[in-house]
Amino acid sequence: VSIPRFTTPRWERMLHKDHHTYTNDPKRDPEIMAGNPANSMPGDMKSYITKLLRIGGGKFGLGVWSARFAILISGARGHIVGYSGFDPVPAPKAAAVRDSLAASCQAQLAFYAGLAAVLTVVPGGWAAAAKFWILPLLVGEPLHAFFHIADHLNTEQDYKNGRTNTRTTLAPRFVSFNLWNMNYHAEHHLYPSIPFHQLP
Repeated sequence: VSIPRFTTPRWERMLHKDHHTYTNDPKRDPEIMAGNPANSMPGDMKSYITKLLRIGGGKFGLGVWSARFAILISGARGHIVGYSGFDPVPAPKAAAVRDSLAASCQAQLAFYAGLAAVLTVVPGGWAAAAKFWILPLLVGEPLHAFFHIADHLNTEQDYKNGRTNTRTTLAPRFVSFNLWNMNYHAEHHLYPSIPFHQLP
């Protein structure tokens, strides 16, 4: 799931654990810490639209997209950064995962390079990738962001109370299916060991 979205599985698990541990704590929740273009709260319609499109903020104004590549490239060099792509992860945490994360990022970048070579050689390769990978990604990410914004927006900044720092957003079944039931976000936070397919 991570590779088609240009995210890093090992890195994502590391920071997502902190998100669950310190949910909505502005100083310790990596999803809402300053500098994170993916989860900064939209203040007006323009910022809301750019947030849905996963742009705005970050390097080159590409928001989440530039952050994801920055995370991959930095990780491959052994420099562990947070969701923004440039904010550093605390040294003790970074030191514990640096080698394994660097190897993971290097392997992922090598995979992309190999895939690009194959797509270049195979007739119609890039057209197929655009149709079945890039275009669905560009359509699916705003849909995911639309619901993701509501997960913790204007909820209490009390990381110890999962009933008040996270909300569930009701949606039609086909929408929930495409979101892997993550719109049941309060349930996901309260009972993180429950597989997504068994939510709610």
